[in-house]
Amino acid sequence: MGRSIGSGREEGRPLRVRALVLIAISALCSCVEVPGESQTRQYPTRADAERDGAFVRGWLPADIPADATDIVESHNLDSNEVWIGHRLSGSIPENLIQRCVVDRNVPLPPARQTRRIAGWWPEALTGGKGASPPIPGRAYRCSDLGREPSVRPYALLIDEIGQQVWYWSIPEETKE
Repeated sequence: MGRSIGSGREEGRPLRVRALVLIAISALCSCVEVPGESQTRQYPTRADAERDGAFVRGWLPADIPADATDIVESHNLDSNEVWIGHRLSGSIPENLIQRCVVDRNVPLPPARQTRRIAGWWPEALTGGKGASPPIPGRAYRCSDLGREPSVRPYALLIDEIGQQVWYWSIPEETKE
């Protein structure tokens, strides 16, 4: 006795296998960062960042002090998230915090995403929703980076002892 052509058992199996393969591929694609969506740039000084056009491209805050050094910036083009750090050479300029309000409980960026996009970012400044900066210093919530209205608010942490400044995008789920 032969098998009948078109039985549900034979036709269903290849279709289910194809469906499972498509689901697996979709899941993999959603977890993989597409090359070019995230970028990191480093500049020894603000003047170097200006020469490279970093301020014109809009990822660096307009009010980074003229004497800032060791500038590192990472961003994701798709999500508009940004992580920026730089060193201060002197006192904190007032214009650095002019669009900001003190917020000691400003949320930290998510650890997993931060490690993937900005591997240089201090682990102590990750955590996501509910985590606050553990580093001594002044934390702020800022409306923008000194340009047109921003897509999302930013956090700013100034460590006066270490002469370090950190900026990051406030995670979406904690936006006010």
